[in-house]
Amino acid sequence: MKSFAVLTILGAVSADENTTLKKYMQYLSHQGKSYNSIEEFTMRMENFNAIDQFIEEWNAQEDKTHTVGHNFLSDWTQAEKDVISGKAAGNGAKLQSKSANFTTFEADPNQATYPTEWNWNNGKNVGAVQNQNKCGDCYAFASTGAVQSAMSIKYDLTVELYSV
Repeated sequence: MKSFAVLTILGAVSADENTTLKKYMQYLSHQGKSYNSIEEFTMRMENFNAIDQFIEEWNAQEDKTHTVGHNFLSDWTQAEKDVISGKAAGNGAKLQSKSANFTTFEADPNQATYPTEWNWNNGKNVGAVQNQNKCGDCYAFASTGAVQSAMSIKYDLTVELYSV
């Protein structure tokens, strides 16, 4: 039944809409998602299209130092994203200003040059992005990622992380 509905939709759209629909169908297949009604499918596709447009515009900018892409959240509503991040309950993370003494980096005056940029995403020293869901342990993910990267650099190892 779902296949019939998709074929019906495919037959009733323009070439641009057909390309967009195909892109969304590929996303659904890649993420292993399906929806039970045309209404939900259409709503999810609209969410996906808005995110896809943002991604296309962002990645087209030459001054950006990174690219962005789709993930399992790409067709979710903002309210759904807020629930898993804890913001829906009103307990989202809040930055607090605290005065602290920070050590500053002093460049070595004997070193002639320093690199103007550094690519941490060399496939060796930085692990994959992790999905912490709504557990609230972002500090644990951040600290273990930092330790893994530091150990990888110090001992010339490759960081291997597996999704949780």
